[in-house]
Parts: sequence; C-alpha cells; structure tokens
Amino acid sequence: MLPEVRAHLESRGEAATFGFTGHSLGGSLALLINHMLLVRGEVQLSSLLPVIMFGAPSVMCGGDELLHRLGAPRSHVQAITMDQDIVPRAFSCNYPDQIADILKKH
Repeated sequence: MLPEVRAHLESRGEAATFGFTGHSLGGSLALLINHMLLVRGEVQLSSLLPVIMFGAPSVMCGGDELLHRLGAPRSHVQAITMDQDIVPRAFSCNYPDQIADILKKH
C-alpha cells in the first residue's frame, strides 16, 4: 500500500476519502492509482471520489468492463477534453479507419 494512503486510512478510519485528479499524464496516473487501490482491495469504492481528468491520454481500452467488474458507475471517471487537444486522442483505443491508416503510414 502507498504510505500516504496508509497514513490517511489510519488517521481517518472509516471516514477516509480519496480524490484523484490530474492534467495530461497526471490525469492518466490519477485513474491508474484509483483503479489500483480498488483492484488490490486497499480501499472501498465508497471512499473514492470520482476521478477527474483534464486532457489525459487514454491508458486502457475496455474501461467500461473494468468499472463494471469493480462495481463502479461510468460517472466514477470524468474526462474533460478541449476540442483541439491532440493528447487525449493520440492514444485512443478506437481510431476511425481513415485515421488508423494515416498513422500506419507515418
């Protein structure tokens, strides 16, 4: 367990809550840490606030399935992206065919 998480749990007990947010790579890390704590059973879903990511690249495909297995609603992950921001799209799991063809050529 992460030392900071352990210390927070010890000081707050059942009332402990965790919120993870970040921009770009920090947003992706926020999501991974949140899910890691759930998958490892180190915290309960009820103690985790929704993850909020700003312009974060995708770090997993099939995230809806993982959320379902963890018992988390889709609203547990909130991604905010500016319409011209390339970073979140650069690592997309679902490129349209014409974009995938362009990327394969370069």
